Amino acid sequence: MQTIIADDFGLCPTHDAVILKLLERGSIDGTSVFVDAPINKNTLEHIVNLREEGLCKVGLHLNLTENFTNKTNYPSVSKLLLKSVFGQLSRSSLAKDIWRQFDQFHNLFGFHPDYLDGHQHCHIFPIIAQELAQVVEARDLGHSFWVRYPDEVSTKGVVKSYLTGGLKALIVSRFAQRTRIHFESRDITMNKTFAGFLNLNADKDVFAKDFVSMLSNAPADAVIMVHPGSEDSKVLMRGHKNALRSIEALVLSQHK
Repeated sequence: MQTIIADDFGLCPTHDAVILKLLERGSIDGTSVFVDAPINKNTLEHIVNLREEGLCKVGLHLNLTENFTNKTNYPSVSKLLLKSVFGQLSRSSLAKDIWRQFDQFHNLFGFHPDYLDGHQHCHIFPIIAQELAQVVEARDLGHSFWVRYPDEVSTKGVVKSYLTGGLKALIVSRFAQRTRIHFESRDITMNKTFAGFLNLNADKDVFAKDFVSMLSNAPADAVIMVHPGSEDSKVLMRGHKNALRSIEALVLSQHK
């Protein structure tokens, strides 16, 4: 059974409202939360109620690149990737921050996350994946907890991801394959199939066509990464236009 997960909850109230509506309709199966984002109390209670009603799963969107408060000084994703590849990240600082984000999630919701994925796939970068696996192993998160594996299982799937998602899809695929061992060696569950790489620089018509195709052709047991939102949002995230988020929201509302 496909599991459709909306990333970036907490980015802004306008996007959040779209995600909440999709959860209520059963158009998506869960959402991943920025725990440092300024999410209001009513919105948090809304998510908790939806989860208690069995309408959604709620995950931790591990974040090491977006600065929501002046308490963090995260680098861009390109700088984070380079530091991770060349071993320039402090393992102790990483572990402390990952642990903090798990704690913050529990403080916000009163329960542990159902799963974890990484903003901009940071959770599968070298060093970060190793430290994350150790933190997850050390915490009592329950047998149903899982970590997103952002890679296609077949060569055909990898090629298709490259054709739609470009070089980014291949880079993420490579790191995912190399770091999966850190999770599986600790008996941490990961999804077996994945879909969600798209060309975020495409025009609206091409993107809409690719998004519909991705949903329709994803494996039956895939975890599908989506980023629905509103074109009216004043919050802009580099590399993900609000106009494309609104297309995802419209297609998803008609998908299930």
